[in-house]
Amino acid sequence: MFDRNNKKKPLSEREREALKLLRDALPEYEIYANMRLADVIKADWRQFNYIKGYHLDYVICDQNGHTIAAVELDDSTHDNPKAQERDAKKNKWLRDAEIKLIRIRQPQEATEIRQLIDGYKSSGFAQNSWRPQPHSNIRTVQINNVKNPFQNIAILTVGVFVFWLSYSFISNNMLKRNSQQALLIQQRLALQQSEALKRNQAAENLLRQQEVAVLQQPKYERLLIRGKSARECTRPDGTLDNYTVLCMRDHEEVVLVSGRP
Repeated sequence: MFDRNNKKKPLSEREREALKLLRDALPEYEIYANMRLADVIKADWRQFNYIKGYHLDYVICDQNGHTIAAVELDDSTHDNPKAQERDAKKNKWLRDAEIKLIRIRQPQEATEIRQLIDGYKSSGFAQNSWRPQPHSNIRTVQINNVKNPFQNIAILTVGVFVFWLSYSFISNNMLKRNSQQALLIQQRLALQQSEALKRNQAAENLLRQQEVAVLQQPKYERLLIRGKSARECTRPDGTLDNYTVLCMRDHEEVVLVSGRP
């Protein structure tokens, strides 16, 4: 958020003085200060992108709100090449829109604009009605450093060619990068499938070994053995012992059914 002490005056003292002199010299006109160029010239969205950053120091309108002229209060900063290039663009746009542009250097020169406005009313859009008097310091608009159409076409062609080269270079790099990424993904998927196949084979081998081990384990069953008679269990010498007793009694024995002994 901005601090309340960060406010500034909309116009400098020099601009306020020129505005006061303009309003005194042209009381029957409406004069607006620091207006956007896009508010004075009708422009589509493509043209708006070019003129949206430009402003006019003063705009003179009649009682019906129609733009009569624009006034620029220049100073020494307008003498450098970049400022002159911006001024030339602004001059051309206003000329194409048939809006007169008057450039002054000092606020006091605003009092001399009355004769230019009167000349414009009497002769319409004639260029000579905007020429200053010999003693005046007001500069009329001269479009000298605006590029001709052939230069604009050449610049546009070069720009399109550079854009095409840049686009081709970026597209090729993106295709190479995408192909490399696709190759890496395929290699990663193949490695994952190989590792999964190895794990499945190892699990199958282990299960098979466990099944074989279970099959090879011996199996036993408990069988009931009926006791024999006393004659069959008596020893040859006729003695009776524990063996004779066990032989005559019913009992169970563990018998090997299958597997290794």
